[in-house]
Amino acid sequence: MFNCQAEALSGRVYNQFMPSVECTMDGEWGHLVYLAVGFGLVYVAGIPVLFAVLLYRYRNRLEEYVVEMTIGFLYEDYRPQLFWFEVRRGAYTRPI
Repeated sequence: MFNCQAEALSGRVYNQFMPSVECTMDGEWGHLVYLAVGFGLVYVAGIPVLFAVLLYRYRNRLEEYVVEMTIGFLYEDYRPQLFWFEVRRGAYTRPI
């Protein structure tokens, strides 16, 4: 998506996959770059933070049925005292 190539005659730089989009930060391509970086940060940092907040908030109610059905997938494979381990594992592997 971010592959840009210079045109031989005019010297302008266009996106390889969308030749109608010029690769300048003040145009459509710049908006795509900002969106990609923003959503990348949400994916890398936001999801582990969300899981950590949810687990911390419900740490004393992990055995309740409603909590198990809602966020149980985060801790069901771990011993009760290690309920937070999925957040730690995800924080290390998500950036890869």
